[in-house]
Amino acid sequence: MNNNLEYPIIKVTPELMDAAQRATVLEREGKFFEAELIYRQLNNLQPAFPEGKFQYANFKILHGNYAEAWPLFEYRLGTQYYQNQGSAKIQLPLWRGEESPDKRLLVYFDQGIGDTIMCARFIPQARDRVGELVFMVNPGCASMFRTLDSRIEIIEDGAAPGPFHVHVSAFGLPGIFKADQNNMPQPPYLFADPAKVIEWRERMGGPSHGEGGPDYRIGLCWKGNSLHPRDMERSMNLESLIPVMKQANARFYGLQVGEGAEQVAKLPEGLPFENLEDALAADPAHKFVDAMGILMNLDLILTVDTATANLAGAMGRPVWVMASNVPDWRWLHRDESSDTGYVRAPWYDSFRIFRQSTRYDWSNVIEDVIEALRGEIGA
Repeated sequence: MNNNLEYPIIKVTPELMDAAQRATVLEREGKFFEAELIYRQLNNLQPAFPEGKFQYANFKILHGNYAEAWPLFEYRLGTQYYQNQGSAKIQLPLWRGEESPDKRLLVYFDQGIGDTIMCARFIPQARDRVGELVFMVNPGCASMFRTLDSRIEIIEDGAAPGPFHVHVSAFGLPGIFKADQNNMPQPPYLFADPAKVIEWRERMGGPSHGEGGPDYRIGLCWKGNSLHPRDMERSMNLESLIPVMKQANARFYGLQVGEGAEQVAKLPEGLPFENLEDALAADPAHKFVDAMGILMNLDLILTVDTATANLAGAMGRPVWVMASNVPDWRWLHRDESSDTGYVRAPWYDSFRIFRQSTRYDWSNVIEDVIEALRGEIGA
């Protein structure tokens, strides 16, 4: 067991896991009152049931209650998932935000690429409080974070971090800095290689509309990782976006690599669509360098909830996220959509969130996106 846990953990039983799953199902169905009743019961168990407390934290963030959520969020370290990670075996103190000018801090990713990107905004603040900081990121992602802060060392998972005195996971940082809607560090904090920006500007035929070019350029990403537990909710078929691609005065670029990219073959001919998968997949070691160059040459990124959304947001690019009826906790829930058909996201001020009215049904989202595009580019 992780030596840094400061609470006794209850023995996990099938009954407890069933209750937690039942609360999750109710939440995703939009039955928030019933879900919270179960979450509260699980939260009050003694000894602690970390899975229940962690899920309740996600629920609270979804509804904008950050102050109460972050202490509960730390109970994730006691869940079975985290107890199976290598970080659970580190026999050194957890860093809790204290000023430590004589200490070397290891910050390591603890979930997906998008999560690491989202939490990277807090790395400069953490570096301000310690003598040295090494940031261990997801495999293949070091190049993406090189511009984050020149004072930090970037390594990938599997590399030796060298000696360090204290450690913390990336998702421990929002709670340490008491992040909420009012004090969230805003992008940009990741920056494209200027040479790649120029290279892709030339490959895409010159400046974008925002830089005086003739075409309004929209990047599309429609599929997330199929291993994600909510992928069936958050991903869509590319064919669903055909009505959007029929808008005048816009050119669309496929940003999908790997899963979902095969759907391009089903598109009808004549659409103003260019698939960039081959270019992005040509050099796996530098795919994010190319992706960042491309993103800087787009006027808009239209995407489902993916790492691409987080990367574009971290660069301060305009992003429209098409989200499920009850979205992931970071995108907030609204009982009623705004008059514009979208809501804002506190993590990225350049985001608009277009949320389904009905679970699994993207039709209203597509209609709202088309209407918003008409206002944006007169399509």
